[in-house]
Amino acid sequence: MIYQVSDLILWHLVKRKYLSLTALDEALRDATSAELSQLQRDFGLLAGIARQVFSVMPKFPADFPHKYGLLTFAGRLVVMFDLAFRRASYGPNIDYFLSMASSIEEEASERVMSGKT
Repeated sequence: MIYQVSDLILWHLVKRKYLSLTALDEALRDATSAELSQLQRDFGLLAGIARQVFSVMPKFPADFPHKYGLLTFAGRLVVMFDLAFRRASYGPNIDYFLSMASSIEEEASERVMSGKT
């Protein structure tokens, strides 16, 4: 995929404004209970989707170093990014993509349950 210079500049601005350590720290520090409840719902949806994806992927080798630490770290990043983007007024976009992903997960689960894989 070829990126245009404007795409790269936009990504740099998004990283600096919403994903910098300062922005993430501020978002976490100032989070309301409603925002934290929303994060919990989002994380629950994402965890369900991840379980579906990992159920069809090859298993990590038993001797894979720090596999649970990596997953925990990835989960923390997802939560912080979710909060940062919701606070930046991207909540409707996140809701849209999570609902679309959730629908796909439900459809896949129904296929597995009915034996139509």
